[in-house]
Amino acid sequence: MKAKLTLLVFVITLFSVLSIKAQDFNLFNPSNELYLFSAYDEGSNAFRYNPAVLGLGHRLNMTVNALNHQADFDGLNELDLSINAGFLGLAIRRYTGDKDFYSNYDLDQFGNLIEYTGFSHIQRYTVSSYSIGFGFGNKTISAGLLFEFLHRSGFVSPADVNSGFPSFRNGLGLLYRPNSHLSFSFTYNSDDAMSVMHHTTDKYTIGTAIRPFKNDRLTLMGDFSAFRYGSDFFGNNKIKAGAELKLTNGLYLNINYTRNNESIRNEFLGGGIRIDFPNGSFRYNHIMNNSRSNMIYYDSFMPRHSVFTNSGGHKYSFIGSQFSLSYNVERRKSIIPEKKKIVEITLSGSLQDYNTEDVFFGLLGSGKRSIHEVIGDIDYAAADPSVKGMILKIYPLASGRFEITAAIEELTASMSRFRAKNKTITVYFPQDVGPGGYYISTFADDVVMPAEAIFYYGLSVNVFNYNSFLERYGIDLQTFYAGKYKLTFQGLLDSTTEEGKEVINRVLDIVYEKMLSRIVTGRNLTLDDYLLDKLSQPLTGSEAYRLGLVD
Repeated sequence: MKAKLTLLVFVITLFSVLSIKAQDFNLFNPSNELYLFSAYDEGSNAFRYNPAVLGLGHRLNMTVNALNHQADFDGLNELDLSINAGFLGLAIRRYTGDKDFYSNYDLDQFGNLIEYTGFSHIQRYTVSSYSIGFGFGNKTISAGLLFEFLHRSGFVSPADVNSGFPSFRNGLGLLYRPNSHLSFSFTYNSDDAMSVMHHTTDKYTIGTAIRPFKNDRLTLMGDFSAFRYGSDFFGNNKIKAGAELKLTNGLYLNINYTRNNESIRNEFLGGGIRIDFPNGSFRYNHIMNNSRSNMIYYDSFMPRHSVFTNSGGHKYSFIGSQFSLSYNVERRKSIIPEKKKIVEITLSGSLQDYNTEDVFFGLLGSGKRSIHEVIGDIDYAAADPSVKGMILKIYPLASGRFEITAAIEELTASMSRFRAKNKTITVYFPQDVGPGGYYISTFADDVVMPAEAIFYYGLSVNVFNYNSFLERYGIDLQTFYAGKYKLTFQGLLDSTTEEGKEVINRVLDIVYEKMLSRIVTGRNLTLDDYLLDKLSQPLTGSEAYRLGLVD
């Protein structure tokens, strides 16, 4: 609690002491795009920059961004709220300023070509944008669509900006991540602009992010954007480069560089810090600008006739601060050490691969989750840094004819992934222990069962023989099949013969040998004749403990 109060005081203090000179930001897009990268950033903070991140299927997360970059305006210049849950993203942004817009044309003064890029007439204006995005895909490849409505008020000249301002625009994004340390992206945006000096047009961006050490200690990022103006496709472009360094869990430093290549080159240099908490984060970015334009003439009677040139400006100056506060349902590695916890999962009955619902509000029967959801919970707990272990409670299972089913194999594979994260699993049997349940428990660190419960690890198959019944009532069943032993387990033909019985016993021996082999591996036991003999008998929990089968 003390750390949270300290952080709150720090944020309030920063807002209260800001006195920031104004410089031109992108009017149409959130200011956080100065440090966002299309192939790296995710969640609600980034879906407008690349809607493909919505295809990653993150749980609920939301972000509040704020920008203050102008001393003449009393309040925040930008307030931005975005929400993302699953494939859907929603955002609303309001930008307010007291500075009018730049125009752009050439002026011949005293034989020199001067670029006239702005005027100092003051006029308050606001821009509000409403965004909705959709995404689909998986962790390897995803795509997304973005739709936005923009509303403006308080606009005065120049007319080209006013007439060219979009009301509706859209975008799409692609994201490809072949592995955990490499990412590629492509985005398209309609009616975008590098700054208010230009009409809006189509914008195309390609990006990449790489982790050279194959972990999250260092991430390098880059974006290249081209703005299409007539036949000139690459003449107006934007280059972004950045790096993020992880100092420790939950503490990151970042630096980024943006260069707008247009008639007058404009450069931004930013640096900041990100602090992660278990379900949230705080981010601060310090923004500087090096505009290659310089005022060479100021008209005190008509300020809008002041003249600028593109020959000056080689020094970075502080122009603004950007703040972000976010909340996520998904837990992340935090700068504040968390109290470790144990998750509990229960298995019983059949391990079905589909969900069932409650019958009449649960009065006539309870619904049951699929085994795939259980496996998903185990994988999620494995990735959760606050989870240190798992208790797997197993009631008697109906695990099929040969006990070891595909569902059990998938379940034990997820248990192995969980333990690979240096987390422990304890299996607890409240009742008797059967072959399928015990096979699962051999993938755990510890196995616990009541001393008086029954342990049995044999393997049997019941095959009903219908031949005598059919003959007694004179029923002649004609069966057509391909394969000599096709009907072995159907109780119609082969199971009544010696050959059929031999096939059944051979299959049972193969499966049982696999079950025994798992005991040797999972429990670190020697499979001698004595243990084999004991395993063929029902045992009490106390006997199983003496044999090293349980803990």
